[in-house]
Amino acid sequence: KANNSPYASEKFNLYIKGYELYPNDSRFKEGVASSAVNILNLARKYHGQGNFDTAINYYNRILTAPTVPYKIIGEANMGIGLANKKILYTGDNIYIQTTKYNLSINEMLSKQMALGKNYVDSEAYPRTDLLIYADLSKPKDKYGWYAASAEGTLYHLNPANFMDNDAIYQFLVLSVSTGILEKDLNNLLINQGILESKGAAFAMASQLHSINELYLISHAKLETGNGSSTLANGAYIDANFRLVNDKGFFINSKGALLGGKTEKEYKKVYNMFGIGAVDSDALRSGAERAYKEGWFTPEKAIIGGAKFIAEGYVHHQSYKQDTLYKMRWNPANPATHQYATDIGWAVKQARIFADLYKKCTSYTLIFDIPQFN
Repeated sequence: KANNSPYASEKFNLYIKGYELYPNDSRFKEGVASSAVNILNLARKYHGQGNFDTAINYYNRILTAPTVPYKIIGEANMGIGLANKKILYTGDNIYIQTTKYNLSINEMLSKQMALGKNYVDSEAYPRTDLLIYADLSKPKDKYGWYAASAEGTLYHLNPANFMDNDAIYQFLVLSVSTGILEKDLNNLLINQGILESKGAAFAMASQLHSINELYLISHAKLETGNGSSTLANGAYIDANFRLVNDKGFFINSKGALLGGKTEKEYKKVYNMFGIGAVDSDALRSGAERAYKEGWFTPEKAIIGGAKFIAEGYVHHQSYKQDTLYKMRWNPANPATHQYATDIGWAVKQARIFADLYKKCTSYTLIFDIPQFN
């Protein structure tokens, strides 16, 4: 009956029903895959005509169906991302939109430089690790960072300075997956320490939390030193949140024995995005957060960390910080809810991001460029 149906929706539904009844019959799995392509084409037809709600309905039918190939799911996710932003589907692989903010670049700058009475007192004050952007009238902080100068901060705030190089990827929309296959993700993770062969976890994290998997990889690479950090490779911590070694003896953040042995349960935890790791006590605080979240495998750390980033920033109900630029600078509400204090954070992430895309062959890019008064 599914084979003979002339209607794309009926054919799709019948193959799904058959698959649910007979999951071991490969004909139904193949039928779902082939008819999902027809549903995708229908969605794109309505999408190209500006019927966004109808298109989204068809895209969602793909996302809620069983056994649809990951590549098609990625295409549907991308379609929803465009439709939600009221961008017409054209078949191109690059889409550019702009978002207008009712303030000037100088007003943005003033809000950034007003974070705290002075550099030493404010953890949120703009910082830099590069001398060229430093305010040398202020001392380095206790972690070795310079206070960022107003000129350096203004340079990084201005989108016009990043239109013609890899840094443009800081404006890439992060709220949709790319649909890149697991094996291709694994190719990007070769020689990346603990991250190697974790393509399936990044793909699952992307699918579950509607977030670009290449962004997740670039973020993890930056935070873990390409998969080499102690926190990423696993740290032992007990139920009182004290660092221990694999035998339960207390240690400091450098692994030196402190004396004594824990009487509490202790576990090995992983943290791939540095979530909860404060500069003053990064290993212990990052391990504590991982323990509380239940990140007891690298895969759980990847998927759980993606959930934190998605809910806390990319899909946040109030902020919708769905680009690196928005995560760093939050132009909708400047100087609040910012992911990092480093003025170069978004640019650094973007360059890793761009390099990953250059190693892929098929993808769609959606850029959202901010415009100021």
